[in-house]
Amino acid sequence: MPRLAGKTIVIIGAGADGAGPLAQRLALLGAQIIAIGPLEAPLLHLARLHPEKIEVLAMDFHDLAACRRLARLWGREPVHGLINLMPLAAPIEPAQLALETVVTIMRPALMAGQGAVVCLAQAPAPATAPATAPATAPVGAGAGAHARLAAVAFAAHQQHMALLAQARAAQGITVAMVALAPGLALAASAPLLAFLSAAPRPNLGGLCFPLRCGAQSD
Repeated sequence: MPRLAGKTIVIIGAGADGAGPLAQRLALLGAQIIAIGPLEAPLLHLARLHPEKIEVLAMDFHDLAACRRLARLWGREPVHGLINLMPLAAPIEPAQLALETVVTIMRPALMAGQGAVVCLAQAPAPATAPATAPATAPVGAGAGAHARLAAVAFAAHQQHMALLAQARAAQGITVAMVALAPGLALAASAPLLAFLSAAPRPNLGGLCFPLRCGAQSD
């Protein structure tokens, strides 16, 4: 029997690059996938990859009325995994606020499924300083500054997930983070996501799993 048979996994930020192959791989592992994102076109493409297993919903989590409707319709139907891809495409603060909203409206469903909330984020590349820098280069310019900003953003996501884990631990909802190495395809995270979405599991307390190049996607 497929390891995710009978499990429901919700993917938010499903318009992110690489979301399609990830959803397809999780569906092949037996999960029923609900892919949610703000734009309909990429979601319809995603649904065609595995029509029997992938359902899609176009909605904006900043639309409170739409969020309330979703909460009423979903109720306590169990959710076993909530995979957040928004950090791969959205600025930090909107992505964090949207995740808080989703976890709040799906709290009964996550509790019913003893669900895991897993945030995928791009691990920052290590900053490398040039052997000699031009005397006229502004302080903080270039790739080094970009690497530092990426590291700050990643640390902010880690802190947010740790706080979310602390807030939801008493409800039986576990929280974790997956750090994707630069250049690593999202589908490579499928085995780890399958493990995290298959209860029972320990409470992970916002633990961050590094996923490096060379990880197997089978």
